[in-house]
Amino acid sequence: MEGAIRAILERRGISIECSESEQIVSGFEYLGMAPRVSETGLDGEQVHIWLITQNILPLSENELIRWSFEAPQGKHWLLSQRETPTNHVDIDGCDYVIWDPQTVSQWIGNAVLSGDVIAKSANDISGKLDTSIDFSETKSAPKLAMRPIIEIRNWLSQRGLDAAQHNPAFLEAKIWEVSGNLLGPNGELESGSWQLFEDPWGRTLSLLEPNETLEGPPELRVISPPEENWLSTSRLSEEASKLLETRRKGDESYSESSIVRSMLLQKWSFESSSARYSETRLLLPAWIIQNPTEIAIHARNGRTYEF
Repeated sequence: MEGAIRAILERRGISIECSESEQIVSGFEYLGMAPRVSETGLDGEQVHIWLITQNILPLSENELIRWSFEAPQGKHWLLSQRETPTNHVDIDGCDYVIWDPQTVSQWIGNAVLSGDVIAKSANDISGKLDTSIDFSETKSAPKLAMRPIIEIRNWLSQRGLDAAQHNPAFLEAKIWEVSGNLLGPNGELESGSWQLFEDPWGRTLSLLEPNETLEGPPELRVISPPEENWLSTSRLSEEASKLLETRRKGDESYSESSIVRSMLLQKWSFESSSARYSETRLLLPAWIIQNPTEIAIHARNGRTYEF
């Protein structure tokens, strides 16, 4: 979690300076001091940043008050991995803002989907945010998500929706691992394997390009498409054959005068009858807005979908 926080702030040109004398408060991890962070709404030049570490119990008012006795003077931004008190706890002489796990989850999720930070596996980012966000790779969590193309702030601004509340989410899709043979013009067989990306929202099937996916996506809301949007087995085979068919340069041919030379393109067809398919769950970045009902904004094609 600390790594994710630092990465987001550094991407925005905000560096966290660690104090020479480390602040140690039980349950509160001091990350350091940073220039003003606009998201906090705190006035002033500097803000102390704290991570409230995991615990099975919610954060109590008494714990906050005890922390304030030991915290240095100044303004404070607390990012909590524990559920926080429902109402803001007023503490004399302490100016602070506290984010609950849901707010932290949304902030990090937006940063991932906007490309401000790339999610990594648990080996690269230590710690996880309670039940709201998880950078670790678990058996139940999907392992792959695609990178966004649409920049949400621009998208909203172009449609006069600057003030619209938007929350990060994922749309369910699939990667198809396809292995089979290409049949050449003279009966040659060439084996190969390919990755196809099925987007049931845009109703498309395409070749998956390298570096389009990221590993260890955050745990956000996942929205499934209508069942009828998925390709049937026969349609998948048909569309895959079209995608994987290719044309290659053949032998050169010359006219009788040897002045004009042409290059023949030969068709290599995909043998769908012997093909093997295996699927992997894939997540597509999206944002949810109320307009007035919930609408998903597809962060790859920019279209909106009701669900």
